[in-house]
Amino acid sequence: MKQVTIFQKNCSPVIVEDSDESSIEDYSKRISQLLENNNISILHTSTCSVIVRPDKISSIHVCDVCSKTNKDLDIHQKQLKESTEEKSNEDSEEEFEGTITD
Repeated sequence: MKQVTIFQKNCSPVIVEDSDESSIEDYSKRISQLLENNNISILHTSTCSVIVRPDKISSIHVCDVCSKTNKDLDIHQKQLKESTEEKSNEDSEEEFEGTITD
């Protein structure tokens, strides 16, 4: 089973799962084709479909969840949440930088 996390600019990450049994490399190559489109694209997985704008995606994380324990998954989810919060804080700081005047 694959877990796909799509990070978009100024949005919460979208996390989906797919029962695809192909290797991470092959699966990632297929996902990367999504980013080559200039228009809105649809990512179909075994559990859902996600409509995305490739120009708004900053990164996509793909991992194989079958080989991980529940503890590893909890750690992974925590790391993703922390990195998203840090990125959000950085984006917020950049937006307000230099806007205070006397």
